Amino acid sequence: MDSMKIAVSGLNSFNRAIATTTHNIANAYTEGYTRQRADIQSNYPQHKDGIFMGSGSHVENIQRLADKFTIEQIRTLNAEQERLNTFSDLSSRIDGLLAEDNASLTPAMQAFFNAIEQLNTDPSSVQNRDVVMSEARLLTDRFNTLDQQVSMEYNDVNGRIGTEIKEINSIAKNLAELNTSIMNSQGSGSGAPPDLLDQRDLLLEQLSKHVSINAMVQDNDMVNVYAGNGIGLVIGGTAKQLHGITDENDATKLDVGVDGMNINKNIQGGRLGGLMDFRREMLNPTRRELGRLATVFASNFNAQHAKGIDLKSNPGAQFFNIDTPAILADPHNSSNAALNAKIVDANALTSSDYQIDYDGSQYTIRRLSDDQVTTTAALPVSLDGVEVTLNSGSPVTGDRFYLQPTRYGARNLSLAINNGKEIAAASPIRSIANLGNIGEATISPPQVTDAANPNLTKTAIVEFTSSSTYEIKDPSTSPPTVMSTGSYSPGGDISANGWSAQIDGLPEAGDRFTIEFNQSATADNSNGLLLSGLQFQKHVEGNSTYQESYSNLINQVGSTTRQAQIARDSKTTLLDQAIATRDAISGVNLDEEAVNLTQYKQAYEAAAKVIVASKEMFQTILNAINR
Repeated sequence: MDSMKIAVSGLNSFNRAIATTTHNIANAYTEGYTRQRADIQSNYPQHKDGIFMGSGSHVENIQRLADKFTIEQIRTLNAEQERLNTFSDLSSRIDGLLAEDNASLTPAMQAFFNAIEQLNTDPSSVQNRDVVMSEARLLTDRFNTLDQQVSMEYNDVNGRIGTEIKEINSIAKNLAELNTSIMNSQGSGSGAPPDLLDQRDLLLEQLSKHVSINAMVQDNDMVNVYAGNGIGLVIGGTAKQLHGITDENDATKLDVGVDGMNINKNIQGGRLGGLMDFRREMLNPTRRELGRLATVFASNFNAQHAKGIDLKSNPGAQFFNIDTPAILADPHNSSNAALNAKIVDANALTSSDYQIDYDGSQYTIRRLSDDQVTTTAALPVSLDGVEVTLNSGSPVTGDRFYLQPTRYGARNLSLAINNGKEIAAASPIRSIANLGNIGEATISPPQVTDAANPNLTKTAIVEFTSSSTYEIKDPSTSPPTVMSTGSYSPGGDISANGWSAQIDGLPEAGDRFTIEFNQSATADNSNGLLLSGLQFQKHVEGNSTYQESYSNLINQVGSTTRQAQIARDSKTTLLDQAIATRDAISGVNLDEEAVNLTQYKQAYEAAAKVIVASKEMFQTILNAINR
């Protein structure tokens, strides 16, 4: 009878082992399934007639063959690979946008300056002036279009963030419900059903593709899930719901919130983290850089244009309309103080935004691109080409403001003049050497240094009192008034009334040069040449021409994109290796399962034969007794 009990225990054990193997085979292609194994253990031996005898076997547990370290590694790599994949894909679009000839700024800007150079060959040509106006419109349209494209990417990111929030909430809700099912399904000391744990790990893996997570398994096999830097998404059977919120200081920006709090800074990894990184590290800097380039270019052009005169001898008007810096008060400020900002030196502009805090005694201005700090006890203050003033009210301790000098520079650039006749290609003043000069000195065309000087076009005479000294006189008085004197050095600047000129060569005492209003200057291209020359000057922060600055932007975007792609490919390789390791441990190998099935079947048949033999033995005993 003992042998029959032992055989029955074997039958039960191998039957469960066969069922487990069959379950593995049935789920060989089920996503997230982890291979199971029947853990067969010996029964406790029996003590009989002074010896211990075996009492068969039983299935101690259905073991889930999962490696915790590898599973966690896959989640981590998933989050980083999806972040980099999202970042690189979106960055590639910006890279293509900026470099594409049909959308690039470079050909449009070159065509504009080419048109000015063509105008300089015949400044009186109305046709040449119309070409300049046409190219100017195309250039402003190109700036506007680039900003519009970046803005569309910005809106696309907002939409994707909203979608990611919904996906995260859905998975978090499913995890919370699964936690409850795991807790309710556990028998006495039997642990959680392996298939439910598979579903749990699959959901966690899916969630890690959307955002970086930290999963903490509890003693009851329920899992608490934290996103980014400690944001609780799932605690036991309860799931937190993320929601999209409009940024308080930027109505165009969608942020992530939970329980009414903005948690943008807590979000890391996954597609959601990639979207936020792309917006912060690529979209915003690109838009600000385009705005800076538009502002610097237009400011320089306007300043030089104002130093000339148009076909009707009117002073050069503003050529481009330029955006003014935005400065926003934090909605949580306790006062109604308002600050104002204006550009005082476009060439000194950076592409950064700024944060201004008031602590009751001084302002702290932080440049957000590099955290460089400037403090001042009072306003106004000038920083990086921008002057900040107190417009109204009085700030109180804790007030904060946000300065955006160049964000909308490309979007709001437009033409200020509508007629080519208004192009100020001529200089308002000209220089003439006296025909009676006996020396060999020559004078350059004068350049306007201060277009607002009221005496700019007033006639002035430079008269040499010796070969090394001169006087600048006002001939409108009798006798001419000496306005200034100076020592002559060949090629040195001689300045008065908002103009500057250079005299070269060997003058003699009595030599005179006249600076006067440039009457009937329709054929003069003096200011046009200076306008054309702007393209070769390093105005952007003093180290780049306009086109060099744009090329630097393209290179920076391209370099960042390539770095992200390289990092993505590296993470993909590591992720594939981790998945291969997990599959080697947890994946179903049909050949291996076929071998196991054969072995368990043979063992099952052998146990069945023992039962038959035991039955025959028992029957033999009964027959012997009945005799």
